[in-house]
Amino acid sequence: MQKGRQPETKRLGSDESCPKNAHTLLAAVGDTTHMHSDRRKSEFNHSWRGVIAAGRAAAVSAGLWLAGTAAASTTVQCLTEPIGDVEMTAPVAGTVAIIHHGEGTFVEAGTVVLELESRVEQLDLERRTVQVETLEAELARSETLLKNTSSISREEVDRKRGEVRVAAVEMALAREALAKRRITAPFAGVVTLLPVEVGEYCQPPRILLRLVDSRQFYAVANIDPAAANTLKLGTPVRLDVGVGRPEWFEGKIVFISPVVDQASGLLRIKALFANPDGRLRPGIAGQLNLP
Repeated sequence: MQKGRQPETKRLGSDESCPKNAHTLLAAVGDTTHMHSDRRKSEFNHSWRGVIAAGRAAAVSAGLWLAGTAAASTTVQCLTEPIGDVEMTAPVAGTVAIIHHGEGTFVEAGTVVLELESRVEQLDLERRTVQVETLEAELARSETLLKNTSSISREEVDRKRGEVRVAAVEMALAREALAKRRITAPFAGVVTLLPVEVGEYCQPPRILLRLVDSRQFYAVANIDPAAANTLKLGTPVRLDVGVGRPEWFEGKIVFISPVVDQASGLLRIKALFANPDGRLRPGIAGQLNLP
C-alpha cells in the first residue's frame, strides 16, 4: 500500500502563512512603538538638561556666596594670653617667714601673699617713728617760745625744722625697707605658682610666686598689613577656640602695632575678650575672625 500523502503544514510566521494586511499592521505597530520611544527619550533629555541647568545655577550662586563671605571677613591664627600674668620675686634676700595665700587662691590687689623675715626692719621703723614724734614735739615747743618770748633764736627753730624733715625721710626709708620684704599682689588674680616653703632662704632673682588674672584675655595675632586697613581700635571681632565644634567669644581690637615686623613682614594686633566665668583657659590657640 502506498502511504497517503501528508498534507503540507505552513509554519506560522512564514510569509505564506501571514496575509498582507497582517504585515501592514505589524509595520504600523512598530512605527508607533518607535515614536513613543523617541518621545520618551526627548522628554528625558529635556528633563535632564533642566536638572543640569539648575545645578549649575546653584553652584554659581554658592560660589558667589562663598566669595562674598571670603571678601567680607578674614580668619587668622592667634594665641590667647591672660590680661594679667606676672612672676614675682623679692628685691632683697631673706628667709620665708609667712605664706598668707597658697596656690589656687584668689587675692585682691594689694593683698600680702608672702612675707620674708623682717624683725630687724620692723624695729628700725619703730625707732624712726619715735624719733620723728620726739623731734616734732620739740619743734612745736620751740615755735611757741619764739612766738611768745625771745629765749630762743629763729636760727635754732629753723635747725629743728630741718631735723624733723630729715627724720621723716629716714622713717620713710625704713618703711620702704620693710615693704620690700612683703610680696604684695599688684592686681587681683589667682596664685598659680608658689615654689617656696616657710623657712626657706631665697635671694633675687628667684621666683617666689606667679599671679594670673584670666577674667579677661587677649588674642594676639600677626596679620598681613593689608588686612589691617579696615581695622581700628574698638573694631568688634570674634574668636573661635572650639575643638570639634565652634565656641565663639565676642571682643574688640585694643592694639594695632604702628610698625610692621621687618623679619616677617607682618603686623601685630591684640583683641580683648571678657572671660568672667573662666570658660576659656588662656594659652591655647584659636581662630580670630576679622571684619
